[in-house]
Amino acid sequence: MDRVVRFLQVGDVWVLWFAGAAELLPLCHLSYACNIVFNIRIPVKMKELNAYQISLTSYFAGKWLVKAKRDCHDAMAIQQASKFWHLQLSHCPLHAIMTALPAHATLPPIVLASHPHAAMQVGAFPNPVMFPQRIVKFAVDIEEHQEKFFVQDLPGKGKGIVAARAITKGEYLFSESPLFTLSPSPTNSTILGALTKCTREEQQQYFALANSYKSRLLPALAIFETNFLLLGNGTLQTRKVQDSAGIFLLASRFNSSCTPNVSKSWDDIHNVMVFRTLRDVAEGEELCFNYCGVLGTKEERKRELLEDFGFECICSACQLEGEEALESDKRRSTIARLFDEVGQCGKEPTLGIRKIKLALKMLREEGLVHYEASFCYDAFQFCVLVSDFTNAKAWIRRAHEVSVYTSGSDSNAARKGKGIIAQRRFGRGEIVIAEAPIFTLLAEDLIQSGTSAINAALSRCTVTQREAFYGLSNAHPGMSTERGIFQTNVLPCGSNDSNSGHRAIKGAIFLLGSRLNSSCVPNVNNSWDESTGRLVFRVVRDVEAGDELCIAYGNILATRERRRKELKARFSFICECEACSLDGRALEESDHRRACLGGMYRDHARGVDGEPMEALGEAMLALRYLREECLVVHASAFYRTGFTFCAAVSDYANAMLWAEKAYGLICTACGEHKAELWKSFARNPRIFEHAGTLGRRTLAGPDAAAWTYLGLT
Repeated sequence: MDRVVRFLQVGDVWVLWFAGAAELLPLCHLSYACNIVFNIRIPVKMKELNAYQISLTSYFAGKWLVKAKRDCHDAMAIQQASKFWHLQLSHCPLHAIMTALPAHATLPPIVLASHPHAAMQVGAFPNPVMFPQRIVKFAVDIEEHQEKFFVQDLPGKGKGIVAARAITKGEYLFSESPLFTLSPSPTNSTILGALTKCTREEQQQYFALANSYKSRLLPALAIFETNFLLLGNGTLQTRKVQDSAGIFLLASRFNSSCTPNVSKSWDDIHNVMVFRTLRDVAEGEELCFNYCGVLGTKEERKRELLEDFGFECICSACQLEGEEALESDKRRSTIARLFDEVGQCGKEPTLGIRKIKLALKMLREEGLVHYEASFCYDAFQFCVLVSDFTNAKAWIRRAHEVSVYTSGSDSNAARKGKGIIAQRRFGRGEIVIAEAPIFTLLAEDLIQSGTSAINAALSRCTVTQREAFYGLSNAHPGMSTERGIFQTNVLPCGSNDSNSGHRAIKGAIFLLGSRLNSSCVPNVNNSWDESTGRLVFRVVRDVEAGDELCIAYGNILATRERRRKELKARFSFICECEACSLDGRALEESDHRRACLGGMYRDHARGVDGEPMEALGEAMLALRYLREECLVVHASAFYRTGFTFCAAVSDYANAMLWAEKAYGLICTACGEHKAELWKSFARNPRIFEHAGTLGRRTLAGPDAAAWTYLGLT
């Protein structure tokens, strides 16, 4: 069959949608289509549909059935049509449908097919429904921005966005909210489900977008795959970290270029995608961003775009020929290689700086200035490592300038200023920073001497270290400058856990570690290594290149209100991390989990009494909550509970399993040297001092089937 058969889901009801409305379509093809439909499970939960949806689907299916019986002897078509209609009516009386049907009902984009001897025209069907003329109206008010740009048809490209006047580098173009958001790998059904929440006009705009997968995927899914944009960073129920994708009706009109002049950045506070120019743009010049990675060779880029989007790139970079094309390929391949090599130069800062300067030179030659910020930030970190604070300031200033014109002064990158961004992928447990302090102070010295103790410590620092100290943020302007900076930036040298009551006896200032911003869903844990005199920062889950690295500044096992109150008092900011950005039901559930976890953590960190299986059940519930909140770094206290009780009742097999979990977690968060005790327990739990003290019985390991049965996994 050479006609395209599509299926459009309205609520949970499937209706047929046939392309080629003005052509003859034999009923045997309808029969074929029905067979396709009925070989697929058809959910018909009519109670979840409103009367209007029921009436549209059932009424027109019935009209088609009557026409088929009268004009055609195709028994299979009639049988399948009857089955389809009766399925629709199975939970709704006919009189109710006819009553609910509006006098001038119109369908969503559905075309009813003609019988073998009639064309699709007025009179070909009882009360036929035709497509209305489409008038595209974007969520963004284009008239508001028409002095900057306009949308028009471009030869060989379809629609594109063109500058209406000269636009300067870094100038704001527009912000757009997504029509809807889903995971980057949705099903056709989930997309259609999202579309049911949109207006009819928005649905029409969606189906008018480009489709690069016509022959491979169903229409809704194909359009999504062609047009979606990744939203940004995060890890919770909102799944914002490269795990959320959105459809943007206006932004989908941007065409691709391997030398883009437009940047896009996700604003997770206002939930909009923001677009700015990367360089000066001339009047009449097309505005483009890149659809693919731009650091491959010309052939690699063209092949990727042809495979993924079905077009051959004709941008300025891809039109280069001969020696120019070879030189461009060489520069881009070198930049890609330098991204990886710079990350490996932690022990050779001078070499790292040389590589960064080479990369920046090539980026300018290729017109890829939006990559400059990451290299400048690398240079800043190298300078800090060797205490070259004068050049560190220059590099971070440049990184900030680039961030402002690529993402805006109010973006996360520019607003937080001196955060730390992963320049490559880090695996769980990998060290990202190991830094010695410029000075340390005992807690009792600070309490007794205050500012004078800080000044004494600063007097032993170098001039450049003192300059860097005074360049750190100060969230306590009511204190002396030195005390305020110290209180804002101090990190513990030892165990410091506000949930269990542990406090480190000394604190220190770390010039690079102080640049880690706060998150209530941290992806980095810091632990003091007494043997090396360094504070070691490890990632506690996999981190992708471009993700911000964050630690927790306060007690994160509390409600959002309590967390924000603490951070406001101690650091003078209102947290807008992904956990604090939740609202509605998601926030209520998160607050409930964290409040429960706070109490359970304190109890289990200090040791719990009672019936062993009850204690293990509570530990498993806490572990489930920690997974749901992406806070598994706190799980060691609950693994310790499982081990303690299993060892105490001589259930050594399960005790070993609990100890292995604790060992693996502590290795990830703090390093293997901090987990030696648990390594010993995992090998021989009988060496535990309380082993066998509660008799002999069998409990359960952390992965026991019983926990799944109880809903605790």
